[in-house]
Amino acid sequence: MTQLMNTPPEAYAEALAYARVSLAGIVFIDMYNAVSAVLRGMGDAKHPFYFIGFAALLNIVLDLLFVPLLGMGAGGAALATVLSQGLSCVLGFTFLLRHRGEYHLTLSPRLFFTWDRQLMGLLVSLGFPMALKNASVQLTKMFVNAWINAFGVAVSAFAGIGHKLNSALNMLSNSVNTAGASMIGQNIGARKYERVRRIMAETFKFMSVLACLFATTVYFFPDQIFGLFTADPEVLRIGREYVPIAILLALGCDARSGSNALLNGSGNPHINLAVALLDGIVLRLGFSIFFGFYCHMGYFGLWLGDAVAGFTPFVICLFFYRSGAWKKAAVHR
Repeated sequence: MTQLMNTPPEAYAEALAYARVSLAGIVFIDMYNAVSAVLRGMGDAKHPFYFIGFAALLNIVLDLLFVPLLGMGAGGAALATVLSQGLSCVLGFTFLLRHRGEYHLTLSPRLFFTWDRQLMGLLVSLGFPMALKNASVQLTKMFVNAWINAFGVAVSAFAGIGHKLNSALNMLSNSVNTAGASMIGQNIGARKYERVRRIMAETFKFMSVLACLFATTVYFFPDQIFGLFTADPEVLRIGREYVPIAILLALGCDARSGSNALLNGSGNPHINLAVALLDGIVLRLGFSIFFGFYCHMGYFGLWLGDAVAGFTPFVICLFFYRSGAWKKAAVHR
């Protein structure tokens, strides 16, 4: 897989270490998602947000500890992510066990090995389009990254730094829109549509503050921020070129927060499938090819195409919201 990504030979060992550690930690992501789904389904959207927010902050702290201070390289960056996600998972599961009486949950080992076919069918029908959306986005990002890596080790090295910063911002954005989706789903089911509008507005406002803080910090202090990960002057030079992209990515996270909250909270599998095809495949690859190769903008154009495609859920959400179809999405449940 690292060879298919056009990983520069100089970075091959680091990339392999990062991939191995990250893949080993997938179980923590799965377990955290399961615990969070139970809590949100019970109407508790706050604690999953607290846990993932804590993980995002801890990830940044451990990155600074493992990479610049201990010199553990890319493997250390991956370890920071896995440890922060693992601790978030443990906190969530411990909280669920301690409060299972309040949620009227009966947990036993047998329940983890027996499936309810009817519920499983519903989960698959609702979850598959969302999974396809996320998978297609990540798959097309792999194609874009493969093209970026072909521009040399300095560009590839900075792409990793940009990815880490964007991932930290995305973790906060995803936690916000996931919490919003839970509340929106409950209020659509109760047909309290005015609350849905308020939830979307509050979600946008909250992420707007975070996005503005992120964009302002990157704009005024790019060398200080990127210098936490590298001292290579060539990589830092590329980082200064990346500043407009970082700001655009922050705005995209803001735009997606309320949009995904409605798209996912409505439980409409068709709208998520449309986002998967447009955002994940058509527009992300299309914009990247257009800016990067047709407009001869090189790696900057590839980054630009990826950032612009991130606004796709927002555009689709505008039409979906105006149509009023989201009000009918709870009927099939």
